[in-house]
Amino acid sequence: MSDASESLQPSDSPTTLDDLIASYLELADGGHEVDPAGFVAPWPQHRTEFLQFVARHAGLNRLATQPSSDEIQPLRRQTAEQLQGLESEFQLGGLLGKGGMGTVWSAIRRSDQLPVAIKVLNANMSVVDDIRIRFLREARAIQSLDHPHIVPCLDVGHSGGSPYLVMKLIEGVTLADVVAEQVRVDSNQPTVPLGDSASVAPVHEADGRVAECVTQAQGNVTWFQTIGRLVADITAGLSAAHEISIVHRDVKPSNLMLDRSGKIWLTDFGLASIGESRTLLTATGDILGTPAFMSPEQAAGNRGAVDHRTDIYSLGATLYTLAARRRPYSGTGHQIIRDVCEGHLTPPSAHRTDIPRDLEAIILKAMAHQSSNRYSTCKSLERDLRHFVDGLPVQARMPGPLVRITQWMARNPATSLVTMTIVMVSVMAILIGQAVVSRRLSGLNAQLTSSNSELDQANVWLVESNNRLNSSKRDIQHLLYVSDTAAAYQAFHDNETDTARRLLTRHIPDDGESDPRGFEWHLLNRISQPAEQLSIQGHDGSATEIAMIPGTNQFLTGGTDGHVRHWSWQLSDDGLTSPTLIKEIPVAGPVHALTVSPLGDRFVVGQIGPLEVNLATLHELSSGEKTRTLCLRTTTIESACFSNDGLRIALGNRYGQITVLSIDGKLLNTLPADARNVNIGFTSDDQHVTAINNSANGINVFSLSGDEARVNLSTKFLPVAYAHVSERKDWMVVAGASDVVLLDGVSDRYLTHSPDIRGRVRVVGVSDQGTSFAAGCDNGLLHVWTDPKISPSANLARTSVTAPVTIDTGSAGITSIAFVPMGSLSVNDGKITAETILATTADGQIKICRLRVADAFIRHPNKFQNVAVVTSGSRAAFAWHRKEGLCRFDELFSTDAAPTPIGVHQAADSQALAVAPDGSQVALATTDGVVVVDAVTGEVISTLENPAAREEAKDIVYSRDGRRLFVLYRTTIAEYAAADGVMKDATASPTALMNRMILHPILDKLLITTENSVSRYDPKSGEFESLYNPKYGTNRPSVSALSADGGMVAVGLEDGTIELIDVETQQKKSSLRGHRYRVHCLHFWTDNRALVSSSADESLRFWDVKTGQSLGELPNAGRWCVPILDHNAILSCGMSGPLKLWRGEPLERP
Repeated sequence: MSDASESLQPSDSPTTLDDLIASYLELADGGHEVDPAGFVAPWPQHRTEFLQFVARHAGLNRLATQPSSDEIQPLRRQTAEQLQGLESEFQLGGLLGKGGMGTVWSAIRRSDQLPVAIKVLNANMSVVDDIRIRFLREARAIQSLDHPHIVPCLDVGHSGGSPYLVMKLIEGVTLADVVAEQVRVDSNQPTVPLGDSASVAPVHEADGRVAECVTQAQGNVTWFQTIGRLVADITAGLSAAHEISIVHRDVKPSNLMLDRSGKIWLTDFGLASIGESRTLLTATGDILGTPAFMSPEQAAGNRGAVDHRTDIYSLGATLYTLAARRRPYSGTGHQIIRDVCEGHLTPPSAHRTDIPRDLEAIILKAMAHQSSNRYSTCKSLERDLRHFVDGLPVQARMPGPLVRITQWMARNPATSLVTMTIVMVSVMAILIGQAVVSRRLSGLNAQLTSSNSELDQANVWLVESNNRLNSSKRDIQHLLYVSDTAAAYQAFHDNETDTARRLLTRHIPDDGESDPRGFEWHLLNRISQPAEQLSIQGHDGSATEIAMIPGTNQFLTGGTDGHVRHWSWQLSDDGLTSPTLIKEIPVAGPVHALTVSPLGDRFVVGQIGPLEVNLATLHELSSGEKTRTLCLRTTTIESACFSNDGLRIALGNRYGQITVLSIDGKLLNTLPADARNVNIGFTSDDQHVTAINNSANGINVFSLSGDEARVNLSTKFLPVAYAHVSERKDWMVVAGASDVVLLDGVSDRYLTHSPDIRGRVRVVGVSDQGTSFAAGCDNGLLHVWTDPKISPSANLARTSVTAPVTIDTGSAGITSIAFVPMGSLSVNDGKITAETILATTADGQIKICRLRVADAFIRHPNKFQNVAVVTSGSRAAFAWHRKEGLCRFDELFSTDAAPTPIGVHQAADSQALAVAPDGSQVALATTDGVVVVDAVTGEVISTLENPAAREEAKDIVYSRDGRRLFVLYRTTIAEYAAADGVMKDATASPTALMNRMILHPILDKLLITTENSVSRYDPKSGEFESLYNPKYGTNRPSVSALSADGGMVAVGLEDGTIELIDVETQQKKSSLRGHRYRVHCLHFWTDNRALVSSSADESLRFWDVKTGQSLGELPNAGRWCVPILDHNAILSCGMSGPLKLWRGEPLERP
């Protein structure tokens, strides 16, 4: 174990995984170099989860981590390329540190030989806006300061596309290093006092840098005087920053450098705010900064309350750490944030009794929970610190009994209320008793009245304090929900379903608790349901092969135990059941190849026989008896397959040859093989045999009329397995060690591609139709692709990348895969619709995996444009189809829903579409104008008069009662009678061209989106009222939506931004950024807590209205979306995908 881990106090010994991680992070941030494996050794029960955490998070948040020697040269070359334009100015030196965002290098400025540090942002981080902004913000902050205790910025600029920052090189240690060395020495080494006083802090002689720096800083005074002077110097630097409206926001020991002369320096202005309001949260809701040194307003995410007093609090926390040799707060991140927000601060003297009383008073005043009770300025804190160092009286005072009682009451309102009630009752009893025996009853009554009044005021104060605490708790819980939900969606997209499930489970409320979950949570909970699994022990040793028997619910398996087993399996009403063994067929030796004829009457076994002779035998399926030995080989027969007509058999042996025989054993062809795993198959015409070619990285296609072969497609990776699609023999699935592609053997094109598979791929399998395929890995993971997005391309870089469903079988490596054909099994008199996969494993198991039916039901494989639903009951929908025109879906929530064409009309460019509230008619924009048709028969009811000449209709809306119909043209709004299509009124736009409109949720008005504004239109008066009119017209509105109460408008812009506007004040509340292209649809969700948006990039996003943060994204959902509030669902469609229904109804279990 490392020294750092040995220094853990017994009382600090972690008992849970969270405690262990918190201890590790505290040591690492304190300056220790901690070996994760050695650190976790005393706690083997947490080893796996702990190391997984370190692998995911190590190095992302710290820039100064040290790389290995093997990494330095590549980093030097990369940095030299980034800074090639600066070679004439600087001579690059050694690597000072690296992290997830960039590197820090020592260098010499050639003009004056001044040692400098060059901080370079990585090229891949330079394109991330938030990281680049923080980097440049640090440069601006430092450049605007000139103070002897702030590390100066000498230069800033861009080179090679990456920003860089040149600072003075400070040679020394951080105060975190000093504290860490003190803790290590206290627990392991005898002390070496510095100076004459016995209270001087010990420093380990072996750490020369720390000893040198501390000795120069301390001189002959006490350690407490030394840290008082050092923090006073930093306070003076911060005072200079505050005078020009710069708040550091990340003051902590690791950002304070002590150089070899004993001078203290303030570094890292990456989180500084420069005279403007900046959020304390990242895009996922994370709080920026180090929790143990945050002020309460900073930890609670109260942006408006963060000012210069936040830095004063952090200075007090830093002084606390230096004096007590431990942080003010400990525990997990969430525990620390909670303790900071609630003011649970232990005085430093509880950890070290020799801390001077005046110094402790300064610390506690600087760390006062209410910012108004702290030092008002850094100058006043500096004055007290210098008085302490010089032995003069200080302004700060230790909290008295009354103050401590008040603080205790604020932290414990319930207990305080009970205590005060008891006191009140006792006082009343005493007063009444005295009144009986005393003539001063009136005076006592007056005193009692006064006491009651004071108690009432105290009770009111306690209630208000409790309400504030509860409000802060709810705010923090909401932020955690937003952050976890967004992270769960990202994990789901990254194929880490297990991580997504854990994040979702955190927010399942206990009985009696409020439920924070919304549609977005329940939707992800549905579509991330894990696959059902069932395992049986099929063979002793390894189970090597599995093959379905066509047209049945039966299959064969083979293993190294020398047996072929015949199984039958049925899906029951309750789910998966164990297969039934029909018979066991002994063969000559271990089975390495197994295939069943197309008619299901015969099978071939490739096996290792006596005397290590490899042979292939033909068997009758009904009896299992061997009817013929087909061939003998010196190497293992790895693969066997029947031709499509069942009259020929192809056999492949490792590094040998491919043999083609007739069903009676006659040799027809001998072809060369060039692969260790010889996967073979017949093409659809039975005139060619395909096989893996390892030397050419591709697939060979052999003609049975000769032995010439050609490579269809260079896979750009070494193929290890492939499988043919039964119903499309020219399609095949090919896998490398970490890539899986579906390719068309005729056109030599990839149809879909999935790179970077988790685990080394061993085998692949594919469904009969090619709509699903799977890859099995040596680590026991089974990756399944269903309904892959197919984009034919000859270029690997241009093919679509699809994410699989990953099933952790929890066993040894996958050795063979077979898909159960859809319809071959049934349950409840209906055919199953979910994919079922059979697999064998290296430890002899047979795995049966059934994917759960996702709630995002795909209604039709063709592409639809725009969609509308019937608002009354919401059971039917209408959508545009390019070829079939207007189509109707009668039962949206039926798995058998299919579109019914009701009229061939050529859609206008706007593809505008609206359905009457009762579902009786549909209005649609066609190339011939706006047409109203019968919703059942498709017969034209009326063709509407166009008051705007040749202008195309941009949008259509029915009134709430369905009697009126509004049509939006570019320059005019027209009102019609829905029954007969007669135009009632037409109003011209007073300003810009109009694009979209929606019905006001409460008022009998319309919300109109134009090219440069959003207005509220009153059909009765014909007046327009502006709600949103941006100052700059370069980013135009594209769509808008109103909250259910009409108090907030959401405006989608052309660049993908969404702005939330308060209708009453017309002030912007927040900007939502996530879409890359034009926002196409916007809808507020129930109770206005969430917003749903879709974009031209065909992504569907969920937003939290309160925080303005993203709750998650569904890619490839479509550019049109419409909510179905009656059923808590969303219907979407787009240019590149089918019609989809997304359901957010709660399940029984998470």
